Amino acid sequence: MSTHLSAALARTKLAANQGHSCTVAGCGRRRSGFHSLCNHHKDKARLYGDPLGKPVHAQEYQDLILQVRELFDSQPDHLCLVASLKAVTAWTAEAAAASGRGQEPFPGAEEVARVLRHGVQPREFLVVLCAFLVFAGQQSQRFAGRQAEDFALSHALFKLAPRPRKFTRNGESSSSIPPKFAALKHVGRYLRQLLAPLAALTRMAVEARDQQKQELQDGMRQPFVAPVVALLKEAQQTIQP
Repeated sequence: MSTHLSAALARTKLAANQGHSCTVAGCGRRRSGFHSLCNHHKDKARLYGDPLGKPVHAQEYQDLILQVRELFDSQPDHLCLVASLKAVTAWTAEAAAASGRGQEPFPGAEEVARVLRHGVQPREFLVVLCAFLVFAGQQSQRFAGRQAEDFALSHALFKLAPRPRKFTRNGESSSSIPPKFAALKHVGRYLRQLLAPLAALTRMAVEARDQQKQELQDGMRQPFVAPVVALLKEAQQTIQP
C-alpha cells in the first residue's frame, strides 16, 4: 500500500473515531485522536491511572502519618522496618547517583532524586508511604482500581517536594509540570510491592491502637453505678445526726 493511501486511510479512521463519544459512561464528549477517551478523561487517566481517577490530598491521611511516625519511633529496631528502610535507602541512592550522571535507571528515578535533593530522608519516605498504604487499605472504595492506587502512591511520594514549574518567555512562573505517566506507573507499583509486608504490619498496629482507644472511650461512657451508690451512702452517713 502506498504512503498516500496509508495516510488517507489513517485520516478516515481518525475521523471515524472522533465521531464517536468517549467510552466513559455518561460522557458525551468526542474522542481524542485515535483514543477511546475524550481529552478530559484521557488527561485524567494519564495523571491518576484511571479516567475516573481523582487526586488524593495529604490532609486526608495526615493523622495516619502522625500515627505511623510515632509507631516507627517506638520500634526503630523492628526487623521489617529495618529491612524496608535498607531497601528504600538503596533504591533512592541508585536514583540519586544516576541523576548526577544524567541517567535514569528506572522510570521516575529523577522524581525520586528530586525529593531527595529537597532534603527528604528515606525514613520519611517510609512513614508517608506506609501511612498512605494504610489509608488506601481502609478506603479502598476511594480508588477506581489497583493502577489508580499505584498512581496515588507515586503522587504521595512526589509531592514531598515542590514540583518543577513551567516558565513563560518573560521568565514568569506559569504552572507546575506534572509527573510522567511511566514514572507514576512504575514507582507506585514498585513501592506497593516492596512495602507490602511493612504496610500490612503497620495497618495491624494502627488499627489495634485505634481499637484500644475506642474501648477506653466506650468504657468511660459507661455509668459508674457502683462507685456512685457507694458515695451516696457515705454522704448520707456523714450528714446523719
